[in-house]
Amino acid sequence: MTWKIPLFDVYWDESDVSSVSNIIRSGRGWSGGAVMEEFENLISFYVDAKEAISFNSGTSALYSSLKCFDIGIGDEVIVPSYSFIATANVVKLVGATPVFCDIESERYGLNPDKIPELISKNTKAIIPVHYGGMPCRINEIAEIAADYKLILLEDAAESLGSRYGNTMIGTIGDAGMYSFTDPKCISTGEGGIIVTNSSEHAQKLRLFRSHGRSIKNYFEMSQSVDYTTLGHNFRMPSIISALGISQLNKIESLINKRIEISKKYDNTLQKFSSIVQPMKRVTNCRNVYQVYPVFTSFRNSLMEYLSREGIMTKIYFEPIHKSYYYKNVLKYDVTLPVTEAVSRSVLVIPCNPTLSDSNILSIITALNTFFSNV
Repeated sequence: MTWKIPLFDVYWDESDVSSVSNIIRSGRGWSGGAVMEEFENLISFYVDAKEAISFNSGTSALYSSLKCFDIGIGDEVIVPSYSFIATANVVKLVGATPVFCDIESERYGLNPDKIPELISKNTKAIIPVHYGGMPCRINEIAEIAADYKLILLEDAAESLGSRYGNTMIGTIGDAGMYSFTDPKCISTGEGGIIVTNSSEHAQKLRLFRSHGRSIKNYFEMSQSVDYTTLGHNFRMPSIISALGISQLNKIESLINKRIEISKKYDNTLQKFSSIVQPMKRVTNCRNVYQVYPVFTSFRNSLMEYLSREGIMTKIYFEPIHKSYYYKNVLKYDVTLPVTEAVSRSVLVIPCNPTLSDSNILSIITALNTFFSNV
């Protein structure tokens, strides 16, 4: 279907085109190297983390971080079910067991009150998710991780630029992951990055992403190299890194545009507060609104109505523990009341910097019309 207003559209300008073209025209160094390092340095500076290690996707970044924390067979990792499936899949892929914890209904992140009862002698880590750009109750979760000596690995895939107080989300745990797929606040098509203040973890990640070799510019060297550990080919190409640099230069203006749009939606929806709720605004948190979710018992009807108007929406997310693989193959049988209730009522509507004023007006008009007639 061709949408009048798609859910996600990538913002780009001529600086993005020029950055990528310059790498192509160079005729060399397309695989990692100086541009990749420059992007990593800029990310670490932006979020105020000591180290940043880039990958070809957020999933490979999260998987690699678990591997480099030596998490594997026999270990358990506490995760939310209200997330993209990669959050749980990477745990399975390293041989460990995902343990699903319910979320809370204000920020839609892991509920700290529910975590301790799930901790066992096999628990090694917690992976909280910052849903849609909203910081979860990360400080409380960090205290639990510290008390039980657990690794805290933040899934901040959707939350580059989000803040808890003055601290950037993704930098509170032992490590944090950001993703750069199409819907994110900045995009490189595919790509991800791990930030950490641990030089030891960073060094392990750099080896693991590149076949276990420590050199940076393999294709620029004539001498032989040695391989000190097992690893994958998870490097971020220079073309993607260059695009990331160009996109990062615009991140604050892109985030401000998302926040501006979200406020317009809030002003519309608050008139119908008995039948629809937007994501709550939380004091001392900056939500970058990578998505704008609305929660209503009329979700399915709203989705159908907006579809007829040519406005794309999405259920974001379906619970992981209800997916075919986890339910029917892995035989997960857990009850997560808040996760399931939220998932039944959530609908994400377009909220990105490419939206024109007329697009935004069309969406607001459609929301007004629908909820006025419910």
